[in-house]
Amino acid sequence: MGESDTTQTIDFSRFEFWVGELIETCEQLKQENAELRLEQSTLIDEKVRLASRNNRVTVRLETLIGRLKMMESV
Repeated sequence: MGESDTTQTIDFSRFEFWVGELIETCEQLKQENAELRLEQSTLIDEKVRLASRNNRVTVRLETLIGRLKMMESV
């Protein structure tokens, strides 16, 4: 085995290491992406609930204000 063979073996080992690192990073990113999508879905649901609640409160307040105005004019 000559010096060229040793260099190729080292280069291949280095390449193999970086491919392994890349695969590991991809797996981590896939997991993180799945977690973020779940969190986003949860936040969207919460936003919808809060908007609905806000609309109900607005209607109730407008009704109360209307009643107060009617009482004021009597």
